[in-house]
Amino acid sequence: MGFYCDNCGKKVNRNSNTCPECGVKFKAVKCPSCGYTDQADFFKGGCPQCGFLGEEESTGIDHKAKHVKTRKPFLDFISSKVFWIMSLILSLILFYIFYLISQDV
Repeated sequence: MGFYCDNCGKKVNRNSNTCPECGVKFKAVKCPSCGYTDQADFFKGGCPQCGFLGEEESTGIDHKAKHVKTRKPFLDFISSKVFWIMSLILSLILFYIFYLISQDV
């Protein structure tokens, strides 16, 4: 995860004390999301003000690759309340059918 140099705008690793592009030394880190400025040590877990973690470091994986749509299971389309209500109704119907069958015998 990294931040950007205020001087040249290039991406800088979180642990760097100087910009690899222009060589400027950093005395403080400025959050690109909310503008909060403080010592770099305070940003190790992200911005203490807004929680911004920066962008992910390059892992060699192309995140812009075409995403393949996957089918969701049928039950994902039904809310849990509807599922339980329908299950209860079906159980009552089956119970009633078995009750009627047992009365005929």
